[in-house]
Amino acid sequence: MKSKRNAIPGTLMYTGDSTKETVIQHMKYNAKTYDVFESVQPLQDDVVDWIAVEGLSTESKVKELCESFQMDPLVIEDILHVNQRTKIEIHDGYIFTVIKYAYVRDDIIQHDYISMVLFHNVFLTFSEQKNLFIEQVHERIQHTKSLIRHFDHDYLFYVLFDMIVDESMDVLHVLDARLDVVEESVLELDEKDQIRLYNIRKELIFLRSMTSQLMMNNIKEVVLKESYFSSQTHKFYDDVYDHLLNINARVLSLLDNAKHLLDVYMNNMSNKMNKIMTLLTIFSAIFIPLSFIAGVFGMNFTNFPILTNQYGLIYFILICVLIPTIMLVYFKVKKWF
Repeated sequence: MKSKRNAIPGTLMYTGDSTKETVIQHMKYNAKTYDVFESVQPLQDDVVDWIAVEGLSTESKVKELCESFQMDPLVIEDILHVNQRTKIEIHDGYIFTVIKYAYVRDDIIQHDYISMVLFHNVFLTFSEQKNLFIEQVHERIQHTKSLIRHFDHDYLFYVLFDMIVDESMDVLHVLDARLDVVEESVLELDEKDQIRLYNIRKELIFLRSMTSQLMMNNIKEVVLKESYFSSQTHKFYDDVYDHLLNINARVLSLLDNAKHLLDVYMNNMSNKMNKIMTLLTIFSAIFIPLSFIAGVFGMNFTNFPILTNQYGLIYFILICVLIPTIMLVYFKVKKWF
């Protein structure tokens, strides 16, 4: 990812890694018609205008489009700076939204980024590459009976917003299932399981960040106060906000669970280490008197009666067996192992 360090505020620089060429599609639709153009067309009052930009590598093309709608230079900078936090900003004449989200494909959690700009008469989306949700909305719009065809730009904003939130719910279910698997074998975790647990916690923190930022911006109040949203769509945004609250509460619960499992894992590792140290200490304690006896018998005294006794070796072996046995019995009675 490119760095904007030391860059002047307002400097337009795409900070992502994608090399996809910037492609602009302009969709026009209403209840009766649906048309797609490969360039920006004049806006019309009787249709919904949706301009979708895929690929941000051609900075001049993005700048030209945004300036044609008189967007603030700092907003254009934020669109190209894909490492932005999730946020909603209200500007003079439009609402600017950035969402960094997670989604699941083939049981793999991936991250993506989308910027959305809602005007009274046009809706714009910006993504680094081909966006899964935008493609799905395209397919839905092509059907004449689709509900999207009967609503205005604010409903289109809601549809994308709702799809991202619903996908976050799916990510949460996957993380919950993975956490359950780890929890079932928490006392037998190995290093790979520990890495899995850390990855789960990292994804949960990502979801918490996304939902917290959206709740902090309070999308519900924005919808009620701003004229960009019709009263017909208020109930839809209420539903999305409820989903956000649900996700945030569930994420916090799973984070606590993940932290608890990590604590259990660390305690289990500590207990295993303590058992090993206890075992080594017992072995050391047993061999201390044996080493002393061996040292005594190894001294070169000229008058050492037991060495000349025909049963001396037997006595020595009995002593070496008896002392450890007594010590082990004593340790067992004391429940030291």
